[in-house]
Amino acid sequence: MILLGLAVLAGWLLHVPVLVQLAPGFAAMTYPAAVGFCLAGAALLAACPAQSPAGLEAGSRSPLSEQAPSARCTQVGDALAALLILFGVLALAQWIGGAGAGQAAPPWLAEADAYPGLLRPIAAVCFAAIGLTLVLLHRARTASMLMAVLLLTFAVMLAGFVGALGQILGLENIYKWYAGMPLLAGVGFVVFSVGLLSIEFRDARFQQYWSQDESRKISLVGAAILVFTALIGVSGGFAVLHPQAVAELQSNLQLSLKSRDEKFRGVLEQGWQDSFAFANQPLRLDAMKMLNLAPDSPALRAQLQKVAESSASFGFSAVMFRDAAGREIARNGSFTKDPELGVTINTASPSSLLWRDGFILHAHIDMVNAGQPVGTMDAERPLPRLGKQLHETAHLGQTTDFAVCAPARQNMHCFPFRSTGGKVLRDLPPLFNGRPIPASYALTGKTGVIHTRDYRGREVIAAYAPLGELGLGTVLKIDAAELYRPIASKLTQLLAILLVLTAAGIVLLRLQLLPLVRKMAGEIAERKKAEAQINFLAYHDPLTELPNRLLGQDRFRQAMAHADRNGTKAALLFLDLDSFKTINDSLGHSIGDALLKAVAARLRHCVRDTDTISRQGGDEFLVALTGVRDSGAITGIAEKILHRLVEPFEIENHELPTSFSIGIVVYPDDGSDFETLLKKADTAMYHAKDAGRNTYRFHTEQMNVDAVERLRMRNNLGKALERNEFVLYYQPQIDLASGAVAGAEALIRWNHPELGMVAPGRFIPVAEDSGLIVEIGDWVLREACRQAAAWRQAGQPQLTVAVNLSAVQFKRGNLELSVAQALAESGLDPAQLELELTESILIQDTDKVLATVQRLKTLGVKLSIDDFGTGYSSLSYLKRFAVDRLKIDQSFVRDMADDPNDAAIVNAIIQMAKSLNLKTIAEGVEDSRMLDLLRHLQCDEAQGYHFARPMPAGEFPAYLSDAAKS
Repeated sequence: MILLGLAVLAGWLLHVPVLVQLAPGFAAMTYPAAVGFCLAGAALLAACPAQSPAGLEAGSRSPLSEQAPSARCTQVGDALAALLILFGVLALAQWIGGAGAGQAAPPWLAEADAYPGLLRPIAAVCFAAIGLTLVLLHRARTASMLMAVLLLTFAVMLAGFVGALGQILGLENIYKWYAGMPLLAGVGFVVFSVGLLSIEFRDARFQQYWSQDESRKISLVGAAILVFTALIGVSGGFAVLHPQAVAELQSNLQLSLKSRDEKFRGVLEQGWQDSFAFANQPLRLDAMKMLNLAPDSPALRAQLQKVAESSASFGFSAVMFRDAAGREIARNGSFTKDPELGVTINTASPSSLLWRDGFILHAHIDMVNAGQPVGTMDAERPLPRLGKQLHETAHLGQTTDFAVCAPARQNMHCFPFRSTGGKVLRDLPPLFNGRPIPASYALTGKTGVIHTRDYRGREVIAAYAPLGELGLGTVLKIDAAELYRPIASKLTQLLAILLVLTAAGIVLLRLQLLPLVRKMAGEIAERKKAEAQINFLAYHDPLTELPNRLLGQDRFRQAMAHADRNGTKAALLFLDLDSFKTINDSLGHSIGDALLKAVAARLRHCVRDTDTISRQGGDEFLVALTGVRDSGAITGIAEKILHRLVEPFEIENHELPTSFSIGIVVYPDDGSDFETLLKKADTAMYHAKDAGRNTYRFHTEQMNVDAVERLRMRNNLGKALERNEFVLYYQPQIDLASGAVAGAEALIRWNHPELGMVAPGRFIPVAEDSGLIVEIGDWVLREACRQAAAWRQAGQPQLTVAVNLSAVQFKRGNLELSVAQALAESGLDPAQLELELTESILIQDTDKVLATVQRLKTLGVKLSIDDFGTGYSSLSYLKRFAVDRLKIDQSFVRDMADDPNDAAIVNAIIQMAKSLNLKTIAEGVEDSRMLDLLRHLQCDEAQGYHFARPMPAGEFPAYLSDAAKS
């Protein structure tokens, strides 16, 4: 102990922090304690009691030994012991006199401010007790004095043991009254007491003391063992339960903060959305647009003033409209002047959060009509729900506070909360005594829980988090003393129970302790089991028990790192289960879930142990392949997966066939990060679907080009109708018997301002995937009917106009209503409208399609089957759907003059149609040989480039005139 004390003293005097501090915030020993241990060690060395036993009668005051310590040794020991007593008494007097607040640490050791330069009270008492023990040790002659020496020694040992345990267990955080000592100081007192006991037990006087009454030794040692056993039991149980209890308390605090943050952010975002919706209603935008054209219009101003006055009923306290030139148009209410606090928040438009007896959202909204700014609206909206959240923390604790802060240059502004008494905190510095306050963490984008001091200097446990992207930070804090109060209460109860059991005896202690230990062990086991389950659910899919998206992503990144280290490659397979939605919708989610579990089980047998299968979500899976040397290994696994999945699944008496569409990317060939590779694998998977499903495709750069083009096409399609970019071209249909024009097929074209005239083959698939085909199809119906009626009114011959229908229109649109409206608006005779259906429409959801077709027939329109022969041609649906004619696909017509097989197919279709009283029309006629052959086969009508190319509506009357002359 002398060497340790000297080392610490040297550290303080020579400014060597490593000698006085084990870690930041954890001091090894203060310099007064180091001085005390040097004195105590020297006094112990000077203690030279006699070693020879001698007779002693109980209660006698005669010497225990015939040999006494040397006078010089006694004098030196007494002097050092007296100095040690004085040292401890003075240190204790400093604390009692009010100096216990500590003193500033040297600037070269800033962290030492947590351990003041003065001795802790318990350490001062221990040093005084050591000095008194050493004084009595030299003079102990009676049984009572010997017992006093032993009791003092055990008391110092117990104090050091408790002090060391207190530092290990963090009792300062739990008990306000606990003022322990540094860990090494506590260990030092225990070691010193053990050394002093070893001297006492070897001393002749003490040996005779034990021999006279053995029960004394048993009682003293037994009591010490029981006390230390109780302390060890308490500390052991506390050490096990304390971290979990603290973690649970902190987790509850963090969950409470998260809940409040979501509500707080939701109220703010809803307030801004309400302001935006109020400002950008179509009627208001139109009024502002007209007002910009006629700024002095009293009627428009009055209209907007009326809108402003109605804002109060929508929760606004103040609203002001300005036109595009910034002139005030209308106003209602009073805007907040000189708020107690106002901070800018990150929303889609400039907004501020104000405080004046409550939260107020000030929003500046741009009013935009058809992409053109027409004015602005400034609005203020009280948010009483936010203010209520600031103060609704009493149920969490008496000292609980919920704080909302915003950055203010180097400092921060905080809205009022409970501990401020309704006052805002302006320019609050981020540091308190060199340590960041909780709000400063939140404003730097961090999330977590910390034990620190708040702006009042109190020890608090604070959960902190940024408030989304709003630029604010929130803190939910509670005084550490209150948060740890349940733990302190439980620990106090446990101590009391153990002390009672100790007093009752070893047997009673044993009988009472074992059930408690078993109970604690059971609780710990249950908690660990629950934690393991939570950990599993956090990283695994609960249905299939496969790794989830998060774990799958982590495993693939490990595979990438492994590939970098070993010079190999990694592959990512994106698997989509074909036709799963149909199974799920038709048989129910329970069957779908069972199928997913069965699919996951099969997938496990298709990969190596080093590979990872994860469920991406829904019917999508990812497979991460590690240590790939060549593409052959990848294709082998992909083909194995496809082969295994072809086998039907037996699920609850249902035989379910299915397959996978697989997209494959290779690291590092296709990308260097997971997100890029996942996107490319997704793209490749869709190409596999387009290729007929139940196959795989490797990613190529052309897929990226196609995907970008498809996305660009989809974005532009949404605006094409608004901009009137679509036009209809008409291709004449010729009656082969008379040579007259019998009708025309309406063909849509997209006149894109940048791409020029876009053919249907490029944008129709995109429109069908996005659902925009419903609106586009409605427009085609109305425009074709309008044009046909216009030609009729202009004196042109009565023609039938044919309009193509998409399968999506049958599934998502009210098709018969659209047709009826188009006919009603145009005044066209229904007999002049022909709707072209594809075979794929007729074979999907047959009963529903049949009902729709029957309703269309009741309108009087004609029906034809487009591209007949290329799909699932069947006589049954020709009979059920009562179509009027068949349109022979150009793939058969184009080569029929040279290919006997195509000619035979065309002839078969024509003869079948005649037997069913259906007309036929051939498309794609490009030369006279095709025309002659079709006439020979008695086809009714034809269309193609041989007659005319598709032409705009304006050119069609001239064509009709020329055709009539010829």
